[in-house]
Amino acid sequence: MRSAVPHAQRINQQHDLSRILIGLLDEIFQAARSRLGGVDAASTFCFLLSPEEHRDGDTWGIRLLELVDQGFAPKATVADSARAPGRAPGGSA
Repeated sequence: MRSAVPHAQRINQQHDLSRILIGLLDEIFQAARSRLGGVDAASTFCFLLSPEEHRDGDTWGIRLLELVDQGFAPKATVADSARAPGRAPGGSA
């Protein structure tokens, strides 16, 4: 599977994200590792699934700005802004 990652990344970077009008953003956890996720509200197309050590605003900002090169310019994004279980208010991972 690891050898397929570079090929899949090239394919993913070719998607035109300009049709996404509303982006749904959230963090998910897989095997205790965090991922930043983004889904198109209309189609449920997953446009972002990025393993990250940090889930702070800077990390989100960098990942979303990277998507602008693919046309990502939604009219709105929806995020819950909830803390991860066990995190203190204002804490980051």
